[in-house]
Amino acid sequence: MKGSQAQPHPRIRLTGRFSDTFIRFSPTNLNNKFSFLQLNCHNRKDTTLSVLNNEQHHIALLLQEPWVYHHDLQPPTHQAWRRFSPIINPQTQADRPRSCIYIRNFIPSKNISSTNTKSQNITQVAISVLIEGKNKNLTLLALYNPPSTFIGIQELEQRLAEINDRHTPIIIVMDSNLHHRLWNPKGYPHQHPQSRKLISLCGRSGFKMISPKGQPTFMGAYGSATTIDLTRANSIMSKLISQCNIQLENHSSDHQPIITELNLEEKTINFTEKHISMRISMLNKEKYIQGVGEGIKQQLPHLRQPTVEEIETNARKLSDLLQQEYLSQGKSITTRANKQKAWWDKKILNPIMKERNRARRWMLLTRSEESKQCYKQWQELFREKVEGLKRTHWRRYLATTEMNHAFKVFKLTKPKASGEVLPLKDHTGTLTNDKDKQADLFFQMFAQAAGRIDLSDITPITLQPPLTFNRITIGEIKRNISSVPLKKAPGPDKIPNELIKILKDIIADPLENLFNSCLQTGHFPQAWKLATTVIIQKANKTDYSDPAAYRPIALLNTISKLFERIINTQLTQWAYQEKTIAQGHFGGYPGRNIKEAMILLDSWIKHKWKEKKVVAGLFLDVKSAYPAVHRERLIKILQSKEAPHYLTAIIRSFLTNRSTEIKMDNFTSHIKSLERGLPQGSPLSVTLYLLYNSDLFLPEKIKTSVDRITIGYIDDVTHLIAAKTEEEALRKLTDTSTHSLRWGEKTGSEFDKRKTTFMIFKPRGGSKLHFHFGDENRKPAMSTKWLGLTLDTGLTYQQHINQLTHKATTTLHQIQRISNKYHGLNSADTRLLIKTVLFPRMLFGGVLWLNERSKPKVNKTLQLVFNKAARPTS
Repeated sequence: MKGSQAQPHPRIRLTGRFSDTFIRFSPTNLNNKFSFLQLNCHNRKDTTLSVLNNEQHHIALLLQEPWVYHHDLQPPTHQAWRRFSPIINPQTQADRPRSCIYIRNFIPSKNISSTNTKSQNITQVAISVLIEGKNKNLTLLALYNPPSTFIGIQELEQRLAEINDRHTPIIIVMDSNLHHRLWNPKGYPHQHPQSRKLISLCGRSGFKMISPKGQPTFMGAYGSATTIDLTRANSIMSKLISQCNIQLENHSSDHQPIITELNLEEKTINFTEKHISMRISMLNKEKYIQGVGEGIKQQLPHLRQPTVEEIETNARKLSDLLQQEYLSQGKSITTRANKQKAWWDKKILNPIMKERNRARRWMLLTRSEESKQCYKQWQELFREKVEGLKRTHWRRYLATTEMNHAFKVFKLTKPKASGEVLPLKDHTGTLTNDKDKQADLFFQMFAQAAGRIDLSDITPITLQPPLTFNRITIGEIKRNISSVPLKKAPGPDKIPNELIKILKDIIADPLENLFNSCLQTGHFPQAWKLATTVIIQKANKTDYSDPAAYRPIALLNTISKLFERIINTQLTQWAYQEKTIAQGHFGGYPGRNIKEAMILLDSWIKHKWKEKKVVAGLFLDVKSAYPAVHRERLIKILQSKEAPHYLTAIIRSFLTNRSTEIKMDNFTSHIKSLERGLPQGSPLSVTLYLLYNSDLFLPEKIKTSVDRITIGYIDDVTHLIAAKTEEEALRKLTDTSTHSLRWGEKTGSEFDKRKTTFMIFKPRGGSKLHFHFGDENRKPAMSTKWLGLTLDTGLTYQQHINQLTHKATTTLHQIQRISNKYHGLNSADTRLLIKTVLFPRMLFGGVLWLNERSKPKVNKTLQLVFNKAARPTS
């Protein structure tokens, strides 16, 4: 504070008719208590952040008018809280959430359910607790009643009509923006007619007022003290409430917080009190290596004539040993411990908050101009310090010079996917909050393929243990360990990849024995077949009640993935030597890439045009490709291609009796068995799928002399047919589509109808011929998105070129946000992002569309972008 600024007088005793109505809650008073805090944050950033960082001794925060981020118009997230917002994707400031609820994140997500209120003014969350031996849903409603329309009361009436139940504890906290003598201080003259509607609604619905009557909660701009923040509860909830009081500390808001405490303890909710926390940076590597080395000598015998039981025992013991030695160096962390943002400095902010609160009490007591200016200055200082601390932390982070730092920072400019799972619609359209039911919905969509499969040509077989196999060497294991990527989330074994690298020299020998024992017996350890499927939101989706709006991330066991990498190397070498993978495959295969696929499609079609032919194209996308793979069909394909017996045996065991657990927020489902499918994220899965769909490809070799070819990239497959006339090309394409559908029946694969596209390629003009794909009649498309490139019927790529400016400007804006000349990334990192991110995005597919015809337009666009790109680096 500057010397000229007014200070609270040290001799003033800050008591009086206004401040006497408040109480002082402290974290120690509320320890192990079930309490809520409600507050109108007045759209202030410093107020919202202060509440999140300082009020973690409460179970829930029920906020009105929270500050929102400008980029997604949502209230801020925080590592100590789980945020519930009534609006999923607000598009404008007018649509932003006017209320939100935060629940402490140590409470199990299975105990929390949110409801789509279809209103920006009302947020509804229920917490399941055990009361007198029965599960009860404590329903929390946070309401903001806009003073311009008072529509919040009408929306509250609609909400209560749906949820009000005398057996369900319900509490309503609101910024009512209404005055009435029932709750305003004595002598306050003004009353809103709409307040009678609120009184009538609450009376009919059985909600009585539990917040203090006549005690001000809002100080107006002209010094008037009024009560507009209210708390109401129904009968069953009222019996649970021990006290409801107005708190003195208001976090620089113009409203006062109200704290409601229940006669409950947190033990009414089952949650883990403590857990072991461990980071690689904390690890004593020498001690860890020594502990694992001794454990290997004592617990892992060398297998000479291995049995299945011995392999299972060694695999399990090895994983347990690595994990236990790692966690033994960790420390016990209380799950409900307070967590502040890294930039929140209590040593700086707490003294300012203390003086600001004293200044406010002085202002409320004296109402003098001097006290108002004093409070205003302390409040402004607090806001400036919050902004300054956050800005300084961000600038220090940008100034970091560690490897790949620029790419880590750039990721922060992208839309952030949340791990929160909102209520989902089941097959009947009913919304469900039940975590077990949600896990089942995700399992059915992501893990269980719905396609029927024809296995009539397959007879049950028993694979005998292989007589010979290609032994894995210690050097091979060490090379694969060295190439394992860091910073990957571990699977169910919770072993980070960094540990495998640390133990490379002492673990290679037992792994060599274990891996070769697996190949010798044709047995893949059961302990390595469990995956953890983490569910996260896809960014910028409009409807998060649809399970398809979420993305599954499969996390596999670390040692298992190492073994799978080595098996995949041997499988790929065999497939390459024997040429068993279709020639038209350009994805997931050594020596082939997406650029070659694009050049092939463009050159082949244009060559057919020179032969005076038209080309019909059918673009297919296999729906749920990996989950649709059937083990016995894949084994038959491997046998028909004469794959080495030891590889066929280990792959069959690898795909037998697999299982997964679904993880959402802090909820983990029970283990679910997988009857079919390839594990997402496995190094083996890509190669196995290339073999699985090889029969979908046309048998012709890729040559300009043939009139039909197939180009594929994993599960994206394109059939191209050339003929003298459109009718002939369409007839041949129909035969090809029949072949594709028959392949789908045999393999249990379905084609995504939304992504299936039919096109007629010719230099000029369109086509009016229709195409029958199964029982669907399709019109020819004028353009389609293929492997990131927009194709049109004349291969002019004009649509793709037109999108260049938008794509480049968006990427450039992301880079400029973090490359301020004085306080951003250094010039070298900025140039690195421009070269490795901006230019590749702009020039993707340029080998096709950058030609003499498009050169003037492309040059103009590129020059504009290059000029803008040069500015941040200067």
